[in-house]
Amino acid sequence: MALACERPAPRPAGEVELTREALASPEVIDRGRTLFSHQCAVCHGDGRGNGPRAARLASRPADLTGPTWQRGLAPRDVYRIIRDGVPGTDMPSWTAMRPEDLAALTAFVLSLDGSPGVADIDAGAQPEPPPEPTPEPTREPTQETTP
Repeated sequence: MALACERPAPRPAGEVELTREALASPEVIDRGRTLFSHQCAVCHGDGRGNGPRAARLASRPADLTGPTWQRGLAPRDVYRIIRDGVPGTDMPSWTAMRPEDLAALTAFVLSLDGSPGVADIDAGAQPEPPPEPTPEPTREPTQETTP
């Protein structure tokens, strides 16, 4: 038996600004953590799809902690998934949730992968790769001359 909610037609995602500053705010992430524990953890558990209801669902909840799920998703994508749900899965829509709360959940979900933080994520951009190591300077061999 699927537990998915009926989903209304998707709305435009223009209700809130998903700026780097807003998503990196510790207060916003903490608000998202609280919402997640009350609304999402029953299926997603600690973020790895291991909540107490997960085994009874027709489709396994997404593991939100790893880069496989997160790397291809911009903050706007995560926001839309939370707001509109995922058709054909047990992920319900949360269209009744305030846009500010959806943004806080987005910030918290994006913080689950353990990366340096959503402050480094720009809508759809990949995080900068680490800098190349600086090579050690090489010494030219010296020729010793014998008198």
